[in-house]
Order: sequence, then C-alpha cells, then structure tokens
Amino acid sequence: MCCSIKCCRIFLAVVSVIILVVGIVVCVFSGIIKNESIFDSNDELRIAGNYIFYIILALGLLVAIFGLCGFCMIKCHKRCCNCCYGCWILICSFIFGGVGIFLFYIGNSVCSKSDGDYLFILNSISNTLKTVDNEINEWSAEKFCTSECPCSLTMPLWQWNEDRLNEFYRTKQISFKKNYQTYTTLNVVSGGYKSFYQCLDYQLSRDSKYQLSHFTLTLLKEIENMFDCNGICNPGIFYFYKELKEGPPTKSCMDSLRQTFKNITVNVGITLIVSFVFCVIAFISQYWLCRSIPKANQHHQQASMQDESKEEFRNKHMPVNTAGYQNIMPNQVINYGPEGPTPSYFYGATPNYQNLDNQMNQENNQSMNQNNSYGVSKQI
Repeated sequence: MCCSIKCCRIFLAVVSVIILVVGIVVCVFSGIIKNESIFDSNDELRIAGNYIFYIILALGLLVAIFGLCGFCMIKCHKRCCNCCYGCWILICSFIFGGVGIFLFYIGNSVCSKSDGDYLFILNSISNTLKTVDNEINEWSAEKFCTSECPCSLTMPLWQWNEDRLNEFYRTKQISFKKNYQTYTTLNVVSGGYKSFYQCLDYQLSRDSKYQLSHFTLTLLKEIENMFDCNGICNPGIFYFYKELKEGPPTKSCMDSLRQTFKNITVNVGITLIVSFVFCVIAFISQYWLCRSIPKANQHHQQASMQDESKEEFRNKHMPVNTAGYQNIMPNQVINYGPEGPTPSYFYGATPNYQNLDNQMNQENNQSMNQNNSYGVSKQI
C-alpha cells in the first residue's frame, strides 16, 4: 500500500510539472499576442488586443496555479484537501478543453463552405464574416467604376481579367445583357475616383442597407494596408481602400489573418487542449491517491494497535527485576544452594522464600540443641 501511494505521488509530481510548463507556455503566447502589430494600428484594435491578452494570460496563470497546487497535494495527507483539488482541477480542465477546441476549430474552419460542420456560435461568427465579406465585395463591384462612382483614368485596365469581371457582372467591353443579366462596363473618366474609399461617404449616404460600423471600416483598412489583400474569405475585383493603380486584388486576407492570429487560435487552442488532457490525468492520479490514503492510515492504525497489544502482553507476563534490591533489604538471606534459583541481574529472578524459611528453622533448631547440651554438661 505504501508503494502504491508513493507511485501515485511520483506520477502526480510528473504531471504537475507538465501542467506548470503548459501554463507558462500559454502565458508566453499571451505576450506574443499583445505584441502583434495589428493591435497597434488604432485604439479600438488596441483595446481588443488587450482583452485577448488578459483572457489568455488568466487562463495560463490558472493552468500554472494548478500545476503548483499539484506539488502541494503531494505532501498533504488530508483527504478533504486532495478531494477539493481533484474537483477543481476536473472542472477547470473541461473549461480549458472547451476553450481550446473552440479556438482551434474557429482558426481552421472560419471560411469553410460547409455550414453543417459548425457549432451554433461558430456558425454565427462565420455568417457574420461572410455577410460583411460578400456585401462589401458586391457593393464595391456594383457601384465602383459606374456613372455613380466613376474611376480615374489612371486605372490600368489591362490588369483586370474579363472572366473575373464577369463573375461580378462587370465587363471591360460595352455593357451587354446575358441570361437576363446586365453586364456593366467599367466607367473611366478624367477626374474620377482613385479608390472606392473616396466614394465611400457618398455611397453610405445613399445606401442605408450597407451601413458599416467604424470598427469594421477601420479593420478592413488596416488589413488591406498590412497584408495587401482584399476580402476576408474571398477577394473582390476592387480594393476597398487602396488606389486603383495598385491593380486588382489577387488574394483574400484569410491566409494572412490565420498566420497573424495563429497564436490566438491554433497555438493557444492546442496548448489548452494539452492542458485539459494532463489535468484529467492529474485528477485520476489524485483520485487514486485519495483512495489510498485512508487505507494506508487504517493499516498504520492496525499496526500500532498490534504493537501496543504486544507491549502490554510483554509487561504483564515478564517477571520484575528485583535483583537491584538485594543489598538494601534488611535481614535478607538468599539461598545460593541448588534448591533455590540463582538471582540474575538480567532475568530478575525472585528469592525462594520457602527455602529461606526452612534454612532459618534449621539454624534455630541447631542453636537450641547447642544450648541444651551446654546446660546438661554444666549440671554434671
């Protein structure tokens, strides 16, 4: 049983070290996230970055605290403390696992075309991104380089592909109809707009259905300038903020965003999933330790009771050592003959009082006989 407890404590110590290391890694990831350049572009993104930093830092510290508590539980022999630690680590392990799976899943599937693969909250986030993505792409493709929002003559038309323009019902040729759909030509005039952003205020005042928040507009601007991309999941045919001389967009921003936010989603998610696994292992080892401690205490109590019983039996049946009192007892005569036992310091043998009485009677009889003989001889 002692070996079983020892094995449980050693195993718990190893798992606690791993949990502590995982917590430190999560804290390091939070620092990396805080230093991402995208969060320094404006105050709103900076506030969002701070929220993400503190949440991930809190999770990392919580994981590290459970690792340290695991070491304390190794030396704690109270069952209540071990059970409380086991319950808390089990509850928090499911929190770590849930957050980790959520971050990992959203980081890899946010632009997936299969809506059935999403959980409800992931589906909501994905639909929001797709809505903003599609509305902005369709909005710019529908309004830009038209009579409402003509493009500048500095636009390099040869860089735009006709097939790509046809996907958004635009053309470099004269406007035409096909399958009951009008393909609008690109309207390029002198003094036209050099970017869709320059025409933005005018379009926002006319199209209320395309009202976007200041945060969304700022985020799109920073993403375009930082990653040279357009659209979150799919690129449009015009940049939202960059000038026409830059040409048409060639890629979406998701790959760049995934790479930038890899520390927020995939890496932190994987780390929290690992912490979930080892927290569950720590709970199992703690559970077996809680079971082993009462049995070990019962075994120890039984052994102590057996030792006390043996000691009581020994004190009850072993003779008392009285050899030390032989020289101080008055008028004590000890028989050293073969009839009486020899006193021993080690064995504590008591004098044979019956032999002593017989010896004293014999001596008294001899004295009386001597006195009688002396009286007879005197009379003669």
